[in-house]
Amino acid sequence: MLTIKIEMKQITIMDDKIYAEAGVLLPYIAQVAYQHGLGGLEWAWGIPGTVGGAVVMNAGAFNYEIFDYITHVDLMNRNGDLVRKEARDIRTTHRFTDINTSEHIIVGANLRLTKKDKQVIMEKVRQYKNYRINTQPSGLTLGSTFKRHFDEKAQKWVSAGYYIDKCNLKGVKIGGAMISEKHANFIINHNDASYTDVLKLMRMMRESVQEQFNIILEPEIKVWLSQSELKLL
Repeated sequence: MLTIKIEMKQITIMDDKIYAEAGVLLPYIAQVAYQHGLGGLEWAWGIPGTVGGAVVMNAGAFNYEIFDYITHVDLMNRNGDLVRKEARDIRTTHRFTDINTSEHIIVGANLRLTKKDKQVIMEKVRQYKNYRINTQPSGLTLGSTFKRHFDEKAQKWVSAGYYIDKCNLKGVKIGGAMISEKHANFIINHNDASYTDVLKLMRMMRESVQEQFNIILEPEIKVWLSQSELKLL
């Protein structure tokens, strides 16, 4: 049996490219990019995730995604062999890649960024930060609970929060979990919420949107459930 302990937190910079190992935090790599006058990751300053997770989920914000910048990804298979995949060979959509995480572990990713004036970078970071402060709740949240939905008729992506808000669910509570009154796609740990509280609230959100709009929202967060718990979602 092969046991792997993941402590991959190194960053290598060469010209306009950054190689980041899977354990590097997104805000940290964004700050390093800024320090070297490299733009493109301004959106990542406020996302508390790792490069590995960002790669698997194709993380992003403000209409940017990490695969806008990735050139290749290094993986490790079950035998401990390293495998390199070019970005063009990885299928991606909104908050999705076809990387099989049951067969591979993310080791690191190479990103090509753009040389940019540091003041311009920081101004964009401030804009994004102010937007988040004004539109998203603080405190203990799951982040964005459901993925955006592509409206075929309008030919555009629509925030899940738009549909949940139209169902008048802001402020609704189940146990210690509450749908944020500031942004309907955020669930807040209002009062020592359990994971069951959260799952029941997610189910209410999905069912309400499906009933009113005939849309099935897809979770943006990863949920691991036993067979007996699946009925909660």
